[in-house]
Amino acid sequence: MIKLSADTLLNAQMKIAIGGYLASAAITCMTTLLLYFYLQKYTITRPLYIQLWLVMQLTMCLIWIILYYHYHHNFESIKSIWEWWIEVPLNAFSGLGWGLTWALFINPENLHTVIFLNIITSAALFVYIVSTPLHPAATNTGLLFCILPIVFECYHIGDELFIAIGIGAVILGFSVYLFGAELHQVYLRNLLQLEENKLLLEALLIEKQQVEIMSQEKSRLLAISSHDLRQPIDAINLFSRFLKSSVHQPQQQAILEKIQQANQSLSNLLEPLLDVAKFDAGKIQMSPQWLYIDDLFYRLEKQYVDLAKEKGIQLRCVSTAQKLFIDPNHLERMVGNLVMNAIKHMGRAGKIVVGIRRQQCGLRLEIWDNGLGIPDAEQIHLFQPFYRSDTSSHHHKKGVGLGLSIVNQFADLMECRVDFRSIEGKGCYFSLSFTEKNASGDL
Repeated sequence: MIKLSADTLLNAQMKIAIGGYLASAAITCMTTLLLYFYLQKYTITRPLYIQLWLVMQLTMCLIWIILYYHYHHNFESIKSIWEWWIEVPLNAFSGLGWGLTWALFINPENLHTVIFLNIITSAALFVYIVSTPLHPAATNTGLLFCILPIVFECYHIGDELFIAIGIGAVILGFSVYLFGAELHQVYLRNLLQLEENKLLLEALLIEKQQVEIMSQEKSRLLAISSHDLRQPIDAINLFSRFLKSSVHQPQQQAILEKIQQANQSLSNLLEPLLDVAKFDAGKIQMSPQWLYIDDLFYRLEKQYVDLAKEKGIQLRCVSTAQKLFIDPNHLERMVGNLVMNAIKHMGRAGKIVVGIRRQQCGLRLEIWDNGLGIPDAEQIHLFQPFYRSDTSSHHHKKGVGLGLSIVNQFADLMECRVDFRSIEGKGCYFSLSFTEKNASGDL
């Protein structure tokens, strides 16, 4: 359990009190003018006192206004003297003003005046506990200086009714004091809760910064180590191809095939993670050059046609003479991820067609399939990192769900637009739209 420091409490006291000076001045000024005209009309004695009292009240209002406009935004310069040399004397002055209002201008023979002044002074007592809830010394000073003149005047009049009013004033003052003490505790608890929340937020921000630093270091390490991590996978592929020509027994060939499949699965899991690490570390660089789309389609068919055949899927890339000025490796990763995504989500035998169309402002590379499609409820999540659709086969659920997310990130770097449509039961459509500058080489 934390404790409020004296400086924190003083800051809160000054913020509430000084922030309320303008409202206090406005209320006091309006009430004073109302009382002044009332007293001028119904109290014919002590006219000089009425004038002096008016000056006293308006002076109080002027002091509040000056203090508000000078210090409500920055009160550091008066911090050392504010509590006992400004706030407590101001409350004593204000309380005395309302107490003298009753004591000087009460007319025992005029019941309206008695009732009116009783209401005004009672309201003033409650205003003190609301205007300074965090400062008991200021509150109690205002209450005391307001009650004392009333009690003395009631004793001086000596009438039984006014003796009763004096006793009632003491009881009311004590009741308001108790209420103010309870309100003070409520404000203290709220202030303490705010301080606890502030400390918790600061701790969370520090922890968040530490997590971000660790994440950046992790991404940087993975990005730096990506070549070293890929080397063993490439070596296994190379050695397995050499070994295939010397293995003739069916059992040995089956084991070799399992090794190749396991290595491919490892590669499929590792490649997206390394790509994400490179993105996070800012290590992805663009190296644009002229690329004939047919060369890309040839490599895609060579890489994915066997996997598609295993699932009864015909993969076809439509021949074209078009070319793009773009980074060929990154484009191949993008289109390869889209083709792999189509194979995973076909859900049945069918066709995947990859082609390119010239459009008014550039080129659009399209991937069509006639599989089961993606349900509407899942479409909004497809490009989110680590999302894996429930429609993919059990084998491909072993992926990490980064393929389409990586496509989006590459698209942002290459300034192309990714579009997607799907009708459940009829298939999916993905496209990559490239601007005229990619088709013309103006990068």
